[in-house]
Parts: sequence; structure tokens; C-alpha cells
Amino acid sequence: MSKKGTEDMNNLNPAVKDSKRAKRIKASRKPQADHDTERWLRSIEHDLICRRAQEIFFERGSKQGQDLDNWLKAEAEVKRTLEETEEALKAHFTANNSDINGNN
Repeated sequence: MSKKGTEDMNNLNPAVKDSKRAKRIKASRKPQADHDTERWLRSIEHDLICRRAQEIFFERGSKQGQDLDNWLKAEAEVKRTLEETEEALKAHFTANNSDINGNN
């Protein structure tokens, strides 16, 4: 490419540069449905942690000043339970897919 052609490429209209950048950014993002699903799942996880922290608060005799400890304990329990559930579901679906595909 000639020197002039290279200069023309380097001096693109800012709107063109921005539109190309926007396309790259958009291509690198997850689809909106995935984003909405992740947000929804985080919301459910947060609600579960809140409820469990409240249960722990009452189990400990409603003692004040242990909010952070209650939250961290609840968070650990909920995340562990969700991870175990996810692993069980993966194993279940893997086993079922093997049966369906005849890979016993």
C-alpha cells in the first residue's frame, strides 16, 4: 500500500473508528440473554444468602454485632450447596446423555 493509502487509513473519520471499536466491543460481549440470566442467578444467590444469614442470626440467639460473621458463614454454605448441586446436575445429564447416545 502506498504511503498515501496508509495515511488515509490512519486518519479515518473518528466516527468510523468509533463504530469499528463498538463492533469489536459488541462482538466480545456475551449475548444479552446470557447477561440477564447471570444477573437473575446472582439475584437468587444473594436472596439465598440473605435468608440463610437471617436463619443463622436466629440460631445464634439473635445476638447483635455478628452480621459479618453470619453473612460469611451463610455465603460459604450457600455457595458450597450450589456447587454441589451443579456437580450433581452435570453428572446426571452426562449419564443421561450417555444412555441416550448408546454409550453405556
